Amino acid sequence: AFLALILLAGELVCRVATPLNVSGFSKELFMKNAYGSSKGLAKHAEGLAFGVRVFTDEHGFRVPRGNPDATTRHRDAILLLGDSVGFGPGVEEADTIAGRLRSALHETRVYNSSVPSYNTFDYKSVVEHFVPSHLDIRSVYLLFCLNDVESMSSQFIDDHLNRADGAERTPASVANRVRAIPWVERLHGWLRTRSVLYLLIKNKLTNPPYRYWAEIAPYYSEDAHEHFLAVLQPVADIAETLAARRVNFSVIILPYAYQFSDRDAAVWRPQEKLSAFFFDRRIDYVDAHDHLTASGLAPSQVFLPDDPDHLTSHGHQIIADLMLAQEQ
Repeated sequence: AFLALILLAGELVCRVATPLNVSGFSKELFMKNAYGSSKGLAKHAEGLAFGVRVFTDEHGFRVPRGNPDATTRHRDAILLLGDSVGFGPGVEEADTIAGRLRSALHETRVYNSSVPSYNTFDYKSVVEHFVPSHLDIRSVYLLFCLNDVESMSSQFIDDHLNRADGAERTPASVANRVRAIPWVERLHGWLRTRSVLYLLIKNKLTNPPYRYWAEIAPYYSEDAHEHFLAVLQPVADIAETLAARRVNFSVIILPYAYQFSDRDAAVWRPQEKLSAFFFDRRIDYVDAHDHLTASGLAPSQVFLPDDPDHLTSHGHQIIADLMLAQEQ
């Protein structure tokens, strides 16, 4: 009983004294085969994402509570493609990239198709299955996260859906190898969605910003160049499809938090490779690194606490402003 009181007191102190929030997503939010073979968010669903209540519409896209867009006439629309960074866990919908675009562009509907764990193949599935039936879309933005070249996060969401595709998981880090043990993973999933104290201790021991960076960095090495080209091909396919429909397409390259803490120029190799790929194929792109740096905000103000890539409301504002400048 005494130990329980100590833990409870520690949990209360952490919730009051730190900006850290619980992690994880409600498993009820996800469904199989939402767009083609790609998993997605359930339609008209409600759940939690990093402690913030979220809602989806008839397409399985994140929307404000009540979805006012459904009853409002719009002149045209913008489609956002992205993973959990574009989805905006831990941030109220109005403060996300999509929410800020919606507030600024009153005559434009904003479709936020971002789904945690999505990668380039999923983005292509959304474009193929959603764009043809929505002729109001005039612009498509891909919020490209550096981990879109690997599938580890997708495997964790597959576990949520109890999917057994026979693929053997081979986590790169010791922390993920331990977490892959079934009972450890179940306990970790339960604690990360309920205890800030647990997350604080875990983050201090495992350093998530560096750990996640170390997992994705090898995908941008010369040894993995063929894989890199194969994974980026769906983006080139998207650009070709949208060009044929005369729909504007732009890629926003989003950085990792760890990149701002390492002065070695080599940490920016992913942006260099991505920029070269998009430039060679005449795909419009913007490297968000310069815009985040020019904001004058510290990385701790741009990224969620101890988080590898998810943005705070300030970070979402910077990216939304970047996109609004392109819309003008």
